[in-house]
Order: sequence, then structure tokens, then C-alpha cells
Amino acid sequence: MERNSEQNHVGVQPNNAGARVYSAIVLIFDLIMIFVQWTYFVFEGIYLLFKPPEEKSVAGEIVLITGTGHGIGRELALQYSALGATVVCWDINEEGNKETVKEICSRKGKAHAFV
Repeated sequence: MERNSEQNHVGVQPNNAGARVYSAIVLIFDLIMIFVQWTYFVFEGIYLLFKPPEEKSVAGEIVLITGTGHGIGRELALQYSALGATVVCWDINEEGNKETVKEICSRKGKAHAFV
């Protein structure tokens, strides 16, 4: 099947003036929108730099943390318990998980261990 030399692979004639004008308008609109969004996010970032949002209190909340048997999970569990949260510790390492719960309880915190 031969194609007409004036048509591209989808059958649209590239020399159509209306299509070119439409494409130019869409391009200009997209560039304006990108600039507006970029400007907004830059000013929002500067505003939040000087007036950050208030931190939420976790006192009295229940916090589920996975991987509390060691490492970052253990440290997160200890920090959340220090902030007054009830910590639900979940880890496949049963011994390390129980140690974390025991340490939280020794610091007057509330914690529960699950494997």
C-alpha cells in the first residue's frame, strides 16, 4: 500500500495551517502553565521554609512499627514511645522484638509485641 507523499503515518497532512496554529497555542499554554506552577511551588517552598506546618502530637496515639527487632525500627519505636505513643512492635525476630518492648516498658512507655 502506497502512501500519499503529503501525509504522515497517521494520515494527517502536516501542512495544515489550522493544525499548526492549534499546536502552537497548546504549546504556549503548556509553557505558561509550567511557569505558573513553578512560580507557585517556589513561593510555597519559601513560605514553608519560614513558617513550617505545626507538628502533630502522637501522645495517646497507637503507632504500628514494623522491623522493631533491631536497627531503625527499634529506634523509631523508642522515639515514639518517648513522645507518649502506644507502640505496636511487629517483627519476625521475636527475641529482638521482645527486647525492644521490654526496653520501652522500662522507660515507662506502652508497647505490645507481635511476630
